[in-house]
Parts: sequence; C-alpha cells; structure tokens
Amino acid sequence: MSNYKIVPGSVLLSSTKLDGSAWHRTLVMPVSVASRITAIIINQVSTVGVDALGFDLPFNYADEPVYLGGPVKPRDVRLMHSLDWETDATSAFYNGVGITSDTNAIDLFKIHQVPSYYRFIAGSVWWSQERLAEELKQKLWIPVSMNCESILAVPAGDQWEFVVSELTKRSVDKYF
Repeated sequence: MSNYKIVPGSVLLSSTKLDGSAWHRTLVMPVSVASRITAIIINQVSTVGVDALGFDLPFNYADEPVYLGGPVKPRDVRLMHSLDWETDATSAFYNGVGITSDTNAIDLFKIHQVPSYYRFIAGSVWWSQERLAEELKQKLWIPVSMNCESILAVPAGDQWEFVVSELTKRSVDKYF
C-alpha cells in the first residue's frame, strides 16, 4: 500500500486537502487491515449520549458521548479504550489502544470496572486497499503514530490540532 505500512492502531490525519469536505479535521484509526480496511473516526462526537444506546448503564455513564465512527454500520458500537482493561473480545494495538466490540463487556461498566480512558464509538469507515493507497498517494491522509494518551486523553475537539502540533514538534526536533 503505497510507501506506508498501514497497521491496526495507526492513525490517519486528514490533510488540508480535505478541508470543506465531510473529512475536514478528521482522525481515523484502522482497526482491521485485510482486502478491505475497516477504520473508525476517533474525534467526532455525536449529539447523543450512551443512554441512547440502551445499555442500561448506571446514571454516571448516561451522559457519556457516543463518537461517530463513520457512516458504515452506524448501529455497530465499539469501545475504544486504554489497555489497563481488557476482555477476551479485545483487540490490542501497538499504540496502547484496545477495541472491544463485545457489548457484553458493557456489563463491567455496571459494576464500575472501567478503563482509564475510553470512548463509545458507533459506525465505521471502509476502504479497499487500492482506494486508500490512491488517497495516500494524493496526500489526502497523513499516517502518524500516536500512543494511547495522545489519542484518548486529549478532548476530541482538540485532537486534530494536537496531532498536527506533535508532528510539527517531531519535524523540528529531527532537524535541530
């Protein structure tokens, strides 16, 4: 795939070439790389809380936002989280982030066993290998490597700018 090795857990930063589109200032994390690449948008908050998903969580979780993971299968809910918390259904990535799609794991929230960082994400994005390779070639997306704290500890509305700032710092550090 182009000159970049896209792996689950890497992050794709939308370039300014996507300004004015639905992908403006978007961060996307691939969660599965095969003939089709499945990814989730990680920095777009919806207008609904977790209570709208019908998980019957304790009141202190009801207002947790649901993130818009993408337009494909918008009712599929995943939990993106730090790896201090895992279930048998967790996919762990190199950057300290896990994705758990087993909604039975939500029962752990009912007894207040929760990860340090987490986001409920509904929906996903799909690309063919060829399509993403072409979009990378056109420099619509910039692959970056970020750790869990960088991804989950920064508020969603600030993440795109945070990643750009981190890339700028890395570039400056590389040359000075």
